[in-house]
Amino acid sequence: MLLRIKRKNQVYFVPCHEDDTIGYLKDQVSLATKNETKAKHMRIINPKDNMPLEDDGEQINKYSNLKNESELYVVFQIGEEDWEAVHIEDTESNNE
Repeated sequence: MLLRIKRKNQVYFVPCHEDDTIGYLKDQVSLATKNETKAKHMRIINPKDNMPLEDDGEQINKYSNLKNESELYVVFQIGEEDWEAVHIEDTESNNE
């Protein structure tokens, strides 16, 4: 399965299996940033309810809405207790 994990104007395409964990997704995003942002300084957000998937040990298959090519959001920690807001740039233009 392939998940699209969005942050601001970026999209991380993460190949994974249903038995992979939330921690695995964070690790893959960290690798994509060349480890500039460590996995422990990330939160994966489920767009279904805009809630963070807090438990890094939870398997992806726990979330029934996550299928092949599903979208998730990632936010980075920006201070001791502060996190980025979910802000996704719309890259599609409307030609009307």
